[in-house]
Amino acid sequence: MSDARNYVSPEQIAQARQVGTLDYLQRYEPGELTKTYRANGKTMHCKPGEYRTKTHDSLAVHGNWFYWWSRGFGGRSALDYLVKVKEMPFQDAVRTLTAEAPVLTGQPGEVPQTAPMQSAEPEQKEIRLPPESRDTSRVFAYLSKTRGIDREIITHCFEHRLLYQDANHHNAVFIGYEGRRPRFGSMRSTLSDSKWRMDLPGSDKRFSFCMDNPNSAQVVVCEAPIDAMSLATIAKEMGRDWQSVSYLSLSGTAPTALEHYLSTHPDTRSVTIALDNDEPGQRNAELLRSMVEQRFPQVGCHVSLPPPDRGKDWNDVLQYRHQRRRARGNSLSERLSQARAAISEQQPMSPVSRPTYDRDAR
Repeated sequence: MSDARNYVSPEQIAQARQVGTLDYLQRYEPGELTKTYRANGKTMHCKPGEYRTKTHDSLAVHGNWFYWWSRGFGGRSALDYLVKVKEMPFQDAVRTLTAEAPVLTGQPGEVPQTAPMQSAEPEQKEIRLPPESRDTSRVFAYLSKTRGIDREIITHCFEHRLLYQDANHHNAVFIGYEGRRPRFGSMRSTLSDSKWRMDLPGSDKRFSFCMDNPNSAQVVVCEAPIDAMSLATIAKEMGRDWQSVSYLSLSGTAPTALEHYLSTHPDTRSVTIALDNDEPGQRNAELLRSMVEQRFPQVGCHVSLPPPDRGKDWNDVLQYRHQRRRARGNSLSERLSQARAAISEQQPMSPVSRPTYDRDAR
């Protein structure tokens, strides 16, 4: 029998399909939209009414529709965008959009109308966090066993309210804060064969997940929370003090979180850009370095991407290290077993016979 909590009505689906892709992005991911993109090594400008996204600059958005040129598919609504690009389960996408439908729906391509602004400050959206489970075992097991992250670092994130397990579906929920107020959240499935993840509605990427050391002048910048925890684990395994630096997740590759971090951490003197070693990661790492050099000239900045023979992202690198360690352990164990077997197969030595003497020979 299907779970009633996952049911969405035909009316909800129809309502969700009315929300345009551009409407959704302008309200929930405005930092993702850009009017320029790179093609054949050149900076290109979008056509009138068209936008690209900073995370995927081959993804074009115009009104209701979008098309991801490098992947060869597109869609005609925010619902299509959430399901195809964000890989959000269909029911969750419908509920996300219908919860905001009175604000988001309107004429195709029309920017949603809001109440007159009372000040020049941007509107602060309220993040909707899923209910928290008292049980943390599913998330703990996923991060430690499947992802190989150190137990001390997982515990640190739980204790500092950077991480919890959602009560309904046992997803891992990563939280970012403005002071003590949650302003950003992302969820990831804890099923080992699932790649599903999503940012929570109302999230502000300026306040992305961050393991912050306010006394540190160094920050390491990566794409996802699991990358940040993986880098901390690698540092600990190499004998370093993993808490001596801050680890910031961009929740993608856009500069929003890093710009805000450096603006609010004026004592920062070193930035390490540690994005994924793929085409978007390589390209955006250089863009981030240029941004830091131009806007924060007092901050030193260098790029450190995962070695290509060890994986695409930093969790791949961590798992590679663990596989090599297990292989060395297995090899040593096998050699010891072979040595023991060789010793046990040897014949026992004959007892030493006592010499005899011929009395007549004397």
